[in-house]
Amino acid sequence: GGGFTKLNSAVIAKTNYKVTGLTNGATYSFAARSVDTGVLALESPNSNVISVKPGGYVYVDFRN
Repeated sequence: GGGFTKLNSAVIAKTNYKVTGLTNGATYSFAARSVDTGVLALESPNSNVISVKPGGYVYVDFRN
């Protein structure tokens, strides 16, 4: 939801994800979702959204 494009093709089992190929100076917004990989495969709603203007790549860390 929210007009976002999914960046990863598989579940990420880390608290960070390196995004490359962005245009410097353009504004990008990011949100994360958690997924239960069990039988039900439950998925959370989007996290709070962050907006960034990269200068190469953006390092996003979703730890609390």
